[in-house]
Amino acid sequence: MSKDAPGAVLTSVMWDWSVYYTQAVQSVIDGTWSGENYFGGMADGLVDIAPLSDLCAEGTQEAVEAARNQIVKDGFNVFDGVIETNDGSTVGAEGSTLSDADITGNMNWYFKNVVVK
Repeated sequence: MSKDAPGAVLTSVMWDWSVYYTQAVQSVIDGTWSGENYFGGMADGLVDIAPLSDLCAEGTQEAVEAARNQIVKDGFNVFDGVIETNDGSTVGAEGSTLSDADITGNMNWYFKNVVVK
């Protein structure tokens, strides 16, 4: 994305679909293919972020690495627990994670710090 908005992009998401395809093809070969939805993430290498641009403030790289380590090594999930929305209501429950169905089909809310104009 930085080539399209060089003065605005801090980083971008990167998808490595070979992680999924390798697992899917191997399951077909093994006769264990189920066809169920796949929700991979950073921990299994499907998702990562591009190197930060020079637009980022000093210390941003360290903060990003700390957050990335929390996700990959500690299993942090942004959809865990009670989440406050921008209208003051909440979704989710303490000690649980939003279901994949809720994440992919029922997110009709914004996080608390998103301002709609």
